[in-house]
Amino acid sequence: ITMKNYVLALKEKLDIKPEFTFTLEVTHHGPSEITTPSAFYEIGSTEEEWKDEEAARIVAESMIEAINNERRDWNIAVGVGGTHYAPRQTEIILNTTFTFGHNFAKYTFDGLNEEILSKAIEISNAEYIVIDEKSTTSKIKELVNEVADKLNKEVLKSKDVKRNYRLN
Repeated sequence: ITMKNYVLALKEKLDIKPEFTFTLEVTHHGPSEITTPSAFYEIGSTEEEWKDEEAARIVAESMIEAINNERRDWNIAVGVGGTHYAPRQTEIILNTTFTFGHNFAKYTFDGLNEEILSKAIEISNAEYIVIDEKSTTSKIKELVNEVADKLNKEVLKSKDVKRNYRLN
């Protein structure tokens, strides 16, 4: 939830640094046994960007705003499908009432199973699984539906989330 509040705070400041864009990265270090909610925030991918004090200030201010933001009524989901930088999930988190605890890119599908998906849902407190229907195989859709049925979660297509859950 704090991540969603952070994203919205950062979104308001992105016009200050037009050379930067916001993107989500999919889960690639877990889900793990870390018991404290965690996120990684990166400023660029080169030493020059890492030394950008204004960018660091914007990120830090956005984090503080997120922690102080009382809004907690977001729809929490686990995302399935897409690429490493999750463009559809990024669009969803920026423009809808949804946030993500974990996202599994298409390249992780060989290792994605009921145990991993269930754990990601549980530790995220997710009520939804949002699938990127364009990149999700029928085998993974079947897995998602089986897990959703067992855990009483709702499965939504990313296009439906974008259409029906817009931010006010």
